[in-house]
Amino acid sequence: MPRSWTPLPSGFWEECVELLPGPEPAEGDHVAHDTSVKAETWTLYHAGVAEFTEADLAYLSANYRTLEELCEGRAESLAHVRALIDERKLPQPSYVLPDGTGMFPGDYFRLIDEAGGADNLREHFAERHRAASRGQRVEGVEQDWEMYLEGTWGICLRDVAPETIVRKNTLVSSLCELLVLARPGESDWRRALREQVDELDELEREFAPDYDRSDSVDRPPTRDLIIAAARQRYPEVFEAVEA
Repeated sequence: MPRSWTPLPSGFWEECVELLPGPEPAEGDHVAHDTSVKAETWTLYHAGVAEFTEADLAYLSANYRTLEELCEGRAESLAHVRALIDERKLPQPSYVLPDGTGMFPGDYFRLIDEAGGADNLREHFAERHRAASRGQRVEGVEQDWEMYLEGTWGICLRDVAPETIVRKNTLVSSLCELLVLARPGESDWRRALREQVDELDELEREFAPDYDRSDSVDRPPTRDLIIAAARQRYPEVFEAVEA
């Protein structure tokens, strides 16, 4: 009897086409917020606009920090860091609560410290991004830098670094192709799907349970669109590791 497959989510093909890599913009070009070549949308969380549920607020409290908390014990003053954010030299908050409080990932200053400060950050980011992109199918350093400044990578990655950004983009592109051009009868395809889904699962955050899945964002998170969809459609691929 033929295998009865669980269908992929409605619109999956169209979403995956939008997630595939596009041309690299010229240096200095500002990338539009509705860019279609990245896994997460350029989601902007403005005070008074975002509607967070209690579950969202609990998630943010457990996984993010205020700028005041992050600056505690650091040489830079809170006012100086805020000025650098306003000048687009440091990333914006990944979320903004209804009262205007910005919420930042806990590793917010790690890349900045590794760069030796805000003045060196862009060049440091680009160098590491280009190094991680060698031999990969996904590049886009300018777009990824803009998304870094917008706080987008703090929404979707557990560890925000050029290497994890490049790897996420590579995995998303590869998984879209694996799922659209599925070959479930081939062991190599099953192994690639399982390994890449599991790796993306390790890289990605859980996302805010309600807000990041609401109608206010352009598409579902890749955790839902790719990771959950793959495991739902091909459960047997993830039930046991093949010899």
